[in-house]
Amino acid sequence: MSQLEALLGEVEFRTFWLGD
Repeated sequence: MSQLEALLGEVEFRTFWLGD
């Protein structure tokens, strides 16, 4: 996994929790 993919995945993860 590239750093970009990891960053995007982390952003999605945070958005999932914070946007609940």
